[in-house]
Amino acid sequence: DSDSLFLKLENSVPMTEYAACLELVRSSAEQSLEDAINGDGTGGDEIVTAKEEPALAVSMRHPDPLKGFAFLSFASHAAASMAIASLTGSPDGGIAVISESLLKKSNKSEDNKDAVNNTAQLLSGLNIFWAKGTKKPRHNK
Repeated sequence: DSDSLFLKLENSVPMTEYAACLELVRSSAEQSLEDAINGDGTGGDEIVTAKEEPALAVSMRHPDPLKGFAFLSFASHAAASMAIASLTGSPDGGIAVISESLLKKSNKSEDNKDAVNNTAQLLSGLNIFWAKGTKKPRHNK
């Protein structure tokens, strides 16, 4: 799919941390889109967020909670392209290089900073690539 990304955690990540790690990546992708649309913050008091603008929203599918992979879905190919470039430094994907400042901004809970720092350490080696679409069978007429 041109609007979906595939995430794969390192095998060393404990299964009990899968959901928290993957949610932090989803939130970081969404935050990177919000940062891109809002620029450097000098545009006044109006800040656009994913809550008000569905084009910035990022959803996640974690099909098997016992496995360390998930899919991120975006409203458009452009949003997915911006996110993969922001999270990996490449439009083709690769190993994530999520900045510490982005991870901190992505954490909406102020009382959970230590948990975010621990989760961020688990994200080293995270792979993010374009998801492959499913092939639909052709029907002969």
